Amino acid sequence: ALLQFKFNNFESLPSIPSQHVWSEELTDSHGNAWKLSIYPGGNRTENEGWVSVFLLNVGTNDVHAHYSIILRNASGAVHAEEHFMQHLFKGGGTSGGKNKWIKRSE
Repeated sequence: ALLQFKFNNFESLPSIPSQHVWSEELTDSHGNAWKLSIYPGGNRTENEGWVSVFLLNVGTNDVHAHYSIILRNASGAVHAEEHFMQHLFKGGGTSGGKNKWIKRSE
């Protein structure tokens, strides 16, 4: 199932480490609910200057998934892409993602 989370005006999002922004909640074709958490300034002080990104299972079911996170610019061109192998997202809030996904300056 393809879910597309959107964050408009990325450059205006907070760039302070540990400050995150949630996407809207989306539901896949199997009825599982998901959110994307993005830390535009890094999820920890040691990751400052990096964008951290995490996919979160906000539903109640455990889900095994292969997933990709793709960043597109305003015109739709792919700017960054990361593919993740099998991951168990436990119901009620387990996430998967990357601490140092891309440099914010990119």
